[in-house]
Amino acid sequence: MAKGLKLEIAPDGHQNQLEPNSSVARAFLLLKQMQSHYLPVKIGEEWVGVISMLEIQKLMKHYRPGRSVTHGDSVPKTVSHYMKTPIKILEAGKSSSETLKTMAKEAAEKEFQAFVILKPEHPPSVVTKQDLLAFLAALLEESPERAKLYSERLEAVMVERRVEPMHLSQDSQEGSEAK
Repeated sequence: MAKGLKLEIAPDGHQNQLEPNSSVARAFLLLKQMQSHYLPVKIGEEWVGVISMLEIQKLMKHYRPGRSVTHGDSVPKTVSHYMKTPIKILEAGKSSSETLKTMAKEAAEKEFQAFVILKPEHPPSVVTKQDLLAFLAALLEESPERAKLYSERLEAVMVERRVEPMHLSQDSQEGSEAK
């Protein structure tokens, strides 16, 4: 931990809780201490957002102590300015496959930035849309048969939504342009 900086314990005894009015420095220390890329943000008992190490690192890259970043404005120093919202809370009582299916469906249908997974006796976990896409890519790379099946399903959805499928041949593209 950085010299001279102490991590205070939240009133409920949890060191890993952030609130929107928590300092960015506190968020940085928590993320480093927990070796995490994301932390959920809470107001009382309500989860309201997530903050990422990437956002803090972007801020730190452009910030010089005692100087403003742009146009004489000071740099906001609270988590509320950098956290991502909206988020979706999922209770981890279901099987992993059911939780994954729920996340994928919710991510496709709604504009959630991240999911906070709550599991009794464990700190909350954060899963982002990027995490879901990376997981899907890994699954498809593992199984060419599954990748082919999912590609066919995706093309059917694209046709249903009237999106031009990516694999059309030159002949069929010319035919569709003539219509």
